Amino acid sequence: MSSDLKNLTENIEKLSIDPVYETNWSDMPAEIKVECIGKMEISERLLLRCTAKAERSLVDSQKIKINRCAIHGRPEFRRVVLTSENKKTVIETFRSANKEFDFLKYISKIGVIENLYIWLDGEDSKEEFESFTGTISAKNINFHFCDEEFIVAILGKMKSGVESITMNADRGISYSVDEILKISHVQNAKYWQIDNYKRTSVLYKVAQVWIDRNSIIGTSFQLSTEVYGLFHEFLNHFADRIVDKPNMLSIFPIVLGQ
Repeated sequence: MSSDLKNLTENIEKLSIDPVYETNWSDMPAEIKVECIGKMEISERLLLRCTAKAERSLVDSQKIKINRCAIHGRPEFRRVVLTSENKKTVIETFRSANKEFDFLKYISKIGVIENLYIWLDGEDSKEEFESFTGTISAKNINFHFCDEEFIVAILGKMKSGVESITMNADRGISYSVDEILKISHVQNAKYWQIDNYKRTSVLYKVAQVWIDRNSIIGTSFQLSTEVYGLFHEFLNHFADRIVDKPNMLSIFPIVLGQ
């Protein structure tokens, strides 16, 4: 019995194995670092990226899901707000459009964005964004106070998978929508909305594209307005196609036939 215990003790001592790495980050193998980076929040990745410049490429190689990316750009106020899936928020402020878009280039490279909000006012911000040669991944896009030329430029940089697009036409912004409607993201989006739009004369163009793309007969194309009578021109344009509409013309679905 005692000999068996002695042999067991000797065998256990022989099983002693030195650790593969110490607890210091610099001593960890690359595959372990990748696992750690994949579990980090946005703020932690940004901090690591700044403190471990020798391994920046390793940090940048890992994609991260971003629930919300809000881009604010005015001459006197520039800010990017990032919110993770766990509701952790990072706020970065900048003094110039150039610095702001250097940061956005990085975010577009590593981020898979759920909701993208763009508030841009000022030619320097527009020029920086329009000259961006990369691509952006986002499911839902919301434009505030952006002109049509700028919106077309940004949508042209989006990867496939855009599900909804919202545009705010406040401040007297006017869209002809001709160029916007040529973009595949707009044609294929499940949801496209223009808020505060005054040019009712071009609304029919939206429905026409919808019809031209062989939409299923009997499905609904919904419009809404807070002012009675604004859809009369629209209704007249499709008088031979509208097979059903309610009496109230403020918020209603229109069923188009062929």
